[in-house]
Amino acid sequence: MKIGIELEAGFNTDKLSKINDYCEKNDAEFKGDGSVYCRKNNSTPREIATRPYKHSEITEIENFWNRVYRDIVEINNSMGLHLHFSFDEMGDYNALCSHNFVNYFKRELKKNFKDNTILIGRLKNRYCRSSYSKDYFQNMRFDDRYKMINWSAFGRHHTVEFRIFNAPEDAKGLMNYLLFTMTVIQKFLKDFQYKITEEADRLPDLKSEIVEAVENGMIVKVI
Repeated sequence: MKIGIELEAGFNTDKLSKINDYCEKNDAEFKGDGSVYCRKNNSTPREIATRPYKHSEITEIENFWNRVYRDIVEINNSMGLHLHFSFDEMGDYNALCSHNFVNYFKRELKKNFKDNTILIGRLKNRYCRSSYSKDYFQNMRFDDRYKMINWSAFGRHHTVEFRIFNAPEDAKGLMNYLLFTMTVIQKFLKDFQYKITEEADRLPDLKSEIVEAVENGMIVKVI
C-alpha cells in the first residue's frame, strides 16, 4: 500500500517561498487551488500534494505535516483533505470497488466520528457525495470524481481517492484521518480475503475429481 496526501489550506503569505522550498526538498508539490478561498489578510490559498509514501513511512509523513502546519494560518469549510491509496495487487482494487466497501467505510466513519459535525456534514457535500446508484459499480463508468470515495482517480493516478475529509486544524487531526482510513481499508481487505478463502475451502476438490474421471474414461475431450 502506498499513500499520497493532498491538503488545501491557507498559508502564511510571507512564507510562501519558504514553504515551497520545503515541499520541493520533500518531493511534494506546492500549488494554487482555485476551489478554495481565504478570509484572513495574511493567508493565501494553496494546496500541497505529497509524493507517494509507503505505508511503513508513517513517521516521515507525520514529521512532514508537523512542519507544514507551522505555516498554516487558516482552515475553513472550502478546504479539504484528499487521501490517495494505491496497491500492488489488482484484487485489492477490485475488492474496494464495491457497495460493500462503500457501506462499510460509511458505517465506520459515522461510528468513529459521530461527534465531528463538520465531517459528518460533508457526507452531503456536493464535492464528496456519499450516495452511489445501485448499478454504479456494474457500469464501471467513473466519470464523476466528486464522490466520498473517487474511483475515477484510478485512470489518472492509479489510486483510490478518499475525498470525504475536511481540512484538519492540525497535523494530529490529519494523522487521525489517515490512520483511520488505513485501518478501515486493511481490515476490509483482510475480511474480504478471509471470506474468499473460506468459500474456496468449501469447494469440492475438483482437480482430484477430474483426474479420476479422466482415468475412468469418463472425459474424452475438454473444450
